[in-house]
Amino acid sequence: MVSALETFIDSFLPESEDRYRLVASLDGHGRPVNAFAFNTGSTLLASGEWLCFGTGCGQFLVYHHNRKASDFTEYIHQEIFPLNDSIESFAFDPSAQHLAITSHYGQLKVFQVDHAHLTKLWEDTLPDVIPQAVSFADEGASVIEYVMETGMISCKDTETATEKYNRPLKSAIGNVDICASSGNVLINNMGNGFDLYPANHTTPMRTFKVHMQKKFVKAGVFAERGTAVVCGSDHGKAYVFGIDNRKLRQILRHGGAEQMIQAVGVPPQANTIFVSGKKGYW
Repeated sequence: MVSALETFIDSFLPESEDRYRLVASLDGHGRPVNAFAFNTGSTLLASGEWLCFGTGCGQFLVYHHNRKASDFTEYIHQEIFPLNDSIESFAFDPSAQHLAITSHYGQLKVFQVDHAHLTKLWEDTLPDVIPQAVSFADEGASVIEYVMETGMISCKDTETATEKYNRPLKSAIGNVDICASSGNVLINNMGNGFDLYPANHTTPMRTFKVHMQKKFVKAGVFAERGTAVVCGSDHGKAYVFGIDNRKLRQILRHGGAEQMIQAVGVPPQANTIFVSGKKGYW
């Protein structure tokens, strides 16, 4: 966590668009925070009208927020994978109401969302690998899997499951983030940092180097409307880089040298960064 001395010094520094300051620390979580979610107005964290998440025992849940009360009501609770197979990632295409979900043991299932029920359209299995992330592309016509161990990007037709292409990267794939404005893809290469790829390319345009000793997944996300990236680490710091020139803009000190920074979040409509380590405060 940022020290009291650093916070005191920050209070005397002039305001700058390139400088982030510690605003608050939230704690009390029993376990590490491994993901962030925001509503579209960037006013609520891990909230909004709908809240969707997968569990470590293969369940997918959707909660609906009652505007007349502060409570969330369970809307969907469906078993997607066996109890010993956790949900690894999911993506939703609102135009066609398609939902793609991957599991830790290599399964991909695509569903049609019909009110409070998920109807399975098809499923596929990638044996002995982890589909670390999944996304829709081509206006929802394609579903893309990002495989951790092999660095393979696998694209299938959303309606028929027909394979469109397999494209290998030169690194493993940890965290994946896709810029909503440019289509650029930021990938944690689980080696020397984070690679930035143009849309539909397998050669990175640049690498944001972050020293790492542990081969764990670290989060990296786009910020400032796609003009910057924020990268986690395995030593208690998050790094803010400019996209155009790879310049390191700022180091955000969040914890000690052993603290893993595996969750980083940026609200869509706010110049704010949320950082969490394995000790569960953020």
